[in-house]
Amino acid sequence: MNKPTKRQEMLRVFENGQIFHELMAALSMALDMDARGKLYHAWRVALVAAKTAEIMLPDKVTDVFYAGLLHDIGAMGLDDHIVHQMISGEPLTDPIILEHSNRGAAIAKELPALAEAAQYILEHHEHWDGTGTPAQKSGPSLSLGGQIVAIADQLDILLRLYPLDQGKKALEIIKSRAGSSLMPEVVEAFLAAVAETPYYYQVQDYNSLTPLMTETLEKLPPVDCVHPQPFKATVRVFARIIDAKHKYTSGHSQRVAYYGVKLAREIGFTEEQLEELEVAGLLHDFGKISVPNRILDKAGPLDDDEFAIIRQHPGRTAELLNMIDGLKHLAWIAAGHHERYDGKGYPLKLGGEEIPLGARILSV
Repeated sequence: MNKPTKRQEMLRVFENGQIFHELMAALSMALDMDARGKLYHAWRVALVAAKTAEIMLPDKVTDVFYAGLLHDIGAMGLDDHIVHQMISGEPLTDPIILEHSNRGAAIAKELPALAEAAQYILEHHEHWDGTGTPAQKSGPSLSLGGQIVAIADQLDILLRLYPLDQGKKALEIIKSRAGSSLMPEVVEAFLAAVAETPYYYQVQDYNSLTPLMTETLEKLPPVDCVHPQPFKATVRVFARIIDAKHKYTSGHSQRVAYYGVKLAREIGFTEEQLEELEVAGLLHDFGKISVPNRILDKAGPLDDDEFAIIRQHPGRTAELLNMIDGLKHLAWIAAGHHERYDGKGYPLKLGGEEIPLGARILSV
């Protein structure tokens, strides 16, 4: 039997849902990267929400999990990560924060598989007593999934505010919010599924989050992406999400992929190689999601510190793609687009033939 090609393996892994799950996890990781490192906010929210949903909403665990991963995707344009602003104690007046639930739901809806998750994203700052945002919905009008994501989100913020007592203070505050910001039954489910089990201490340990995430991803059922070419459709949506980070890059990733494929076709790439190059082109700026907008939008020249942050994004693209089985072989084709033939590029200072041919094409 012939060994499957990399393209065939990529599509096979996508069709069984694995790439979709891992793309979502990688996207949430990208959203949680900043100049200080990885925050793991979305991962912890997703893990806690999914565990709570196993009791409260067992037929929607996948939707709740995705909503947890992407609940703050609408806050992508902030100068500083929303977590830092939430724990600062300062009034939250930035329009991006105030609208991030609406924007996040709209982004999630671009993927049909996330239609249910989009509703939960929309409602994750609504309160049981009607004092939340964006629509001041209350009581039974709220979705269970939205309230489950809400409790997980609030828990993560509280654990950051009170990090030294193994979550006791956070738990006390969560219990006190039953009937105000949180649905009492959801608080009960959270206590049973997470807070009163060893899992509560596992999710507080950052070293445990990656194995917990891997275990959860492996258990998720396949996702129906509802499209004649679901893999390409999903990657193109990802490209639009990446480009939405910065107001001047609308359509950039799609243009890079388009022109890269045209050039590669002229020099004799096979159809399979062209398809892989297109994927790499669409995802080449994946790591740029972690760059603060104050740097991307700066009108004048960047200072040394700002340029150092910019230079991190190709390496982060490679790191994120290496999280995804079926796309690992494209990591440095996508991430090598700032390497230079003379060896003066970044991040690896590769030169000449050391740079993958696909990366050289995309850099043009």
